[in-house]
Amino acid sequence: MEPEESKNREGRQFPLVPELRALLEAQRTRVEAIQKKAKRIIPWVFCGDDGAPVGDFKKAWATACIKAGLFQTVPLGEPKAGEPQKTRKVPTRIFHDTRRTAVRSLERASIPRSAAMKLTGHRTQSIYARYATADEAMLREAGVKLASAGESKDNASKGKVIAMER
Repeated sequence: MEPEESKNREGRQFPLVPELRALLEAQRTRVEAIQKKAKRIIPWVFCGDDGAPVGDFKKAWATACIKAGLFQTVPLGEPKAGEPQKTRKVPTRIFHDTRRTAVRSLERASIPRSAAMKLTGHRTQSIYARYATADEAMLREAGVKLASAGESKDNASKGKVIAMER
């Protein structure tokens, strides 16, 4: 864990893109319906069907992952004689994965690094760079761009990739 990053409790501004706006408006509509039914004000953006606040975020995250199919089934201990093996569903994603995904999306969209760092809350280039790793999709995308750049060169190279030796 990055010590200086783990203490970053600074607020962030994030653009309200159409998809995020739609999600928040749908959530607000849901909460308003709960308020009407419960005949009380619900001060939470996200709450249970009874209006109670989301208690344990880790539990809520695990439930969401399992509902989305992002889990693996693991055995619990040794089965007793004649009884079936007990299992448990364990999420295959952790919440922090969303930060890496956000950084990759910002990089892929060619958002200036200074703006991307503000959005994600990274204070230093070195920490940000840890999150800006190239995934398989980015490497494929780079290959396509490289191939099209090679095709647009003059006929001398004919788009071929040349291996270089040291």
